[in-house]
Amino acid sequence: MINPVVLENEPPVTKLKMMIVGHEKNGKSRLAATAPKPVLFHDHDNRSEALNGFKGVYSIPYSEPPWPNTPEAIQDQLDILAQLEQSLDLHDLQYRGKPVFPDEGNNTSD
Repeated sequence: MINPVVLENEPPVTKLKMMIVGHEKNGKSRLAATAPKPVLFHDHDNRSEALNGFKGVYSIPYSEPPWPNTPEAIQDQLDILAQLEQSLDLHDLQYRGKPVFPDEGNNTSD
């Protein structure tokens, strides 16, 4: 099922949630880092260091445990995304009962 929308007729949003997909090292991360802050990256390819020094940009790097352990990264990301559905405040994010960004306070844009 599809539900086409003419965005010209829709009011602007205050929160932007998006995924950028493309070939590696083509500027996707730098493009996203220019969005209104805060910006949260879900890093599955160990490239978040490319954005070191960008104010208001946060990253959650995911990695898999060594073989023969069961992969966990996608489930971990789904858990984080479920939390973001409840609150976009980065201070509220938890991973296995511990804060992901404990020192960040309220990091939602108004």
